[in-house]
Amino acid sequence: LSMSRGEVARAETTIARAVSICREGGRRAELVEAMNVQGAMYAMAGRLRDAVATMRDALVIAERIEHLRLASILKNNLGDALLTLGEIAEAEERLYAAVEAAGRLDDHTLLSDAARNLARAAHQRDDRERALIWARRSVAASQLADVIRTRASALQTLADILGDHEDPRHAVHELGV
Repeated sequence: LSMSRGEVARAETTIARAVSICREGGRRAELVEAMNVQGAMYAMAGRLRDAVATMRDALVIAERIEHLRLASILKNNLGDALLTLGEIAEAEERLYAAVEAAGRLDDHTLLSDAARNLARAAHQRDDRERALIWARRSVAASQLADVIRTRASALQTLADILGDHEDPRHAVHELGV
């Protein structure tokens, strides 16, 4: 809530306290969740290096406690942050792992988000064909997820990639809406 109101300092203090409490209490799953939120907050504040470092640390803990769901979410979030930093190779590695885990978990929301991020990565590498493949997979998974935000994000990514096409009518036709 503090972040949504633009109270970054308050949000940082609150999340840092939550991380500290979880660390002291030995609650590792809750610690991973708190660190994921902390990493997301850093990313929203434009502190991408801090976000990546925090998410990497949280991922190590999630893998150590063998919490597949949290590790998968972190791989996607870490991949997204790395992608924003322009570290495409490592981002794709994390995102492919997130897609694989989402399939094992039967988590269509995570699958859609990770596929959307892979579409963004391919688009950044100017690989339009792969970008379209991943964007379409994201849209398909989002329809199974039945979460409006997920579907909207997937469709927006597909529209962005299709919008690069020379013929806008073709892009609208391909979007299928």
